[in-house]
Formats: sequence, C-alpha cells, structure tokens
Amino acid sequence: MNTHEQAASLPPGPLTPALFAAFLERCQRPLFTFLGGMVENDEQALDLMQDTFCEAWRVAQRNAPPFDGGRDERELRRWLFHVAYHRTISALRHQRVIRWQSLDADFPEESVADAPFEDTVIEMQAMQLALTELAPPDVACLLLIVVHGFTAAEAGQIIGATAAAVAKRFSRAKQRLREVYLAQNPSEVERMRL
Repeated sequence: MNTHEQAASLPPGPLTPALFAAFLERCQRPLFTFLGGMVENDEQALDLMQDTFCEAWRVAQRNAPPFDGGRDERELRRWLFHVAYHRTISALRHQRVIRWQSLDADFPEESVADAPFEDTVIEMQAMQLALTELAPPDVACLLLIVVHGFTAAEAGQIIGATAAAVAKRFSRAKQRLREVYLAQNPSEVERMRL
C-alpha cells in the first residue's frame, strides 16, 4: 500500500495523543520527502515538519477542523501538506535573510539497492539541481502529484489554486524539469537516442 493510500478515517470522537501520534507517524516520511524536495536542506525540512506537526497538535487540542468529529485521513493529510507548503513558501521568501546549513551532513536516507551508491548520489544531485530551476509552486505540484499521489484538485487545495491551474502548472513543470535536467546531463540525451 502506498503512503497516499492510508486508512480511510480515524475513529470518531476525541483525538487522543496515541491516535494523533500514530497518524503523524504515518505522515512523517511523505511529509519529510515533500519538504526536502522544496527546501534542499534536510535540517530545514525537519524544522518545517516539526513546526507543521506542532500546529496540527494545537488545532487538534482545540478540536477544530479538520481534527474535529469524523476524520477522513486523506483530508487530514491534505491539511498537513497545506500547512507545510505555506510554511515552506514563507521560509523560502526569507531565505535571502537566513542561510540554512546542515549541522549533520550524514542524515540517513533511503538508498536505491539496484544502483551503485555513486550513481544514486549523482542522480539525486542532478535532480535536486534541476528542481532548483523551477518556481516553488511548480516543485510543490510535481512532488504532491508524482511522489505523494494527490490529485490535481487535492494539490490545488494544498497550495491554494484551482485544479485546472494545478494541472497546467504540473504539465509545464514536468516539461521544464525535463528540459533543465537534460541540459545539465547531455549524456542522458545520448542514452535516450539509443
């Protein structure tokens, strides 16, 4: 089961700390992946994720939507991604003022077992560099739709746009990402011709 195919809902009634913690546990990796794709720095992504989870707990404690009554887990996930997206955009706007630098260069990441380590690192760096050429809302659309399995309508709810606008942005972002990636990696163009 993919991370975006979670259980349909949480039990009705008050959201206990145990239920809340279990929900956040299921959302942690996908949210970190999304934030890491947006900010390029694992430390900053972890800070943004922690801020998002703290905001979620404050809302849950007030029993305010979407943490009230009958909870649809997909709706809760959209809410988390929405809050994380807006916190990220705010952080990116202030990036000129604050420069984030990791204090832990050896942050554990999942590796691809089939590819040699060097190839995996080079590929990740090339993709990350290509993503930096896109506007943050474009990166968000790509990550939300491709990596996290949200629909264009759900991604629109997260970033505050219509489904049609997200679909257009997604289409243009895919094309732009491909152009930038191939311009940075001419060997891939040759490999694709073979």
